[in-house]
Amino acid sequence: MITLIYLGTFLGSLLLGLLLTRRVRDVALARGWVAAPHSTRHVHTMPMPRCGGVAVYVAVFITVSTVVLGAHYLHFNKEFSGRITAYILCGGGMVFLLGLYDDIFGASVFTKFAVQIAAAAILFSGGLRIGNLLGGWIGNHELGWFLSLAATILWVVWITNSFNLIDGLDGLAAGSALFSTVTILCMSLINGQRLLAVLTIAVTGAILGFLRYNFNPATIFLGDSGSLFVGFTLSALSLVGMQKTTTIVAVAIPIVAFGLPATETALSVVRRFVSGQPLFKSDRAHIHHKLLEKGFSHTQVVVLLYAISACFGLVSLFLFYAKVGFLVLFVAVLGIFVGIKHLGYGEFVEVGRIAQRAVTQKIIINNLLIREAAMSLQRATTLDQVCEALCAAFSENEFDGFEFRVDSGEVVPAHTSNFLMANHAGHLIYSWRKSMSADPLEEAPGTWTLQLGLVWPDGREWGSLSLYRLYREESLLLDIDLLISAFRNELTASVRRACARSGSKETILPLQVSTKAAGRE
Repeated sequence: MITLIYLGTFLGSLLLGLLLTRRVRDVALARGWVAAPHSTRHVHTMPMPRCGGVAVYVAVFITVSTVVLGAHYLHFNKEFSGRITAYILCGGGMVFLLGLYDDIFGASVFTKFAVQIAAAAILFSGGLRIGNLLGGWIGNHELGWFLSLAATILWVVWITNSFNLIDGLDGLAAGSALFSTVTILCMSLINGQRLLAVLTIAVTGAILGFLRYNFNPATIFLGDSGSLFVGFTLSALSLVGMQKTTTIVAVAIPIVAFGLPATETALSVVRRFVSGQPLFKSDRAHIHHKLLEKGFSHTQVVVLLYAISACFGLVSLFLFYAKVGFLVLFVAVLGIFVGIKHLGYGEFVEVGRIAQRAVTQKIIINNLLIREAAMSLQRATTLDQVCEALCAAFSENEFDGFEFRVDSGEVVPAHTSNFLMANHAGHLIYSWRKSMSADPLEEAPGTWTLQLGLVWPDGREWGSLSLYRLYREESLLLDIDLLISAFRNELTASVRRACARSGSKETILPLQVSTKAAGRE
């Protein structure tokens, strides 16, 4: 009998999904309820109805209500709890109406999160919650009600917005949700949770019926009403599934089952945080956008992401067998990192470079040399000591040479410095380099120069420090801010003391670009 109920639920939901989606699409087109592409992140080019969520919600609501109420009045099965179903449909209805309002009028971020949090609180009040994150591993450690509420809200909001975030290509969000529902269905059948199975089958049928008109080339979109409702419902169904499983496994299974949208959401938050962008700002850097940029067609991207969603679902089922499951999960996590790397996100390239520098510690050594040189400059009272500090700063770091120039209207006597020499224009120049080659560094192929203009506190320029580096593959492991702030300030102060001691009047000529080659005497 239960098999017939499952089959009837699926067929009824599928039929309703097909009929309602077509009807909603036709009405929307006839009345002009379509949305034109208005952003560079949109990949469609024609105005399209965005009210597919109406068909999905109504199909799920009618199917679930009919089955659960019928079972209740026929006294068929006590497991078909009308209370749990009511909480899910009530919260889902709130999120659906939020999405519908957003599709038509647009809703603020605050409004979206407020409604989603309220819907999550409804689930919590109905007993659908995350209550024990460590159960079955190191004893029974129930969360207090506050932590349980926070964890439940975080979970529901995360998954709800995850499916909304990947709804960027024809059939992507609906298809990914379909693989997730299959995973939850398998979990419910393994655990003997008949109500969860019925609810999941109803959602599966509705999504499959909608997908008939949403797969590329789509004639209707889910819209926020559909993607938010689907995401919320799946998060609620996963909470139902957690009730009869060791909690650590129960949490891990749906996280992996929702692998694609969950990864996309986490990825978007991290890369926007790293790049200093608003966390809720839309962009064209999602996984599907990156794949399109790499030359995949629209259909190829969707099919590829379907395959990835299927793999996530398969991995989540392996978690029922802990010894094998977590090994497979480890391999899956490695696959995620490899995949993200090949997508070419610049934000993570920079994070990797910073991590590599921190591991090698070379940047720390180079920065310490600059800091020690700045301290030496604090004690310098002659130009000899200034030049000694400069040599100490750059002899062991990433630069290949430097040229230090003091522009003075009154030439410092030669005997006051063993390092500097005067040229006919009144410039005192000291050049240093690591190699012994006589060729000028600035003329070598690929050489680049970092030039610091040196000024007195009143803004008058008195000289410059030019740093040369030959081309090579290794990165420059040095904090440039140290050079242009503390080090430059100390260099200015030390030269001022040296000029005052030598009798210079600090008459400053206009700063000129020196043509004197490094190493020439």
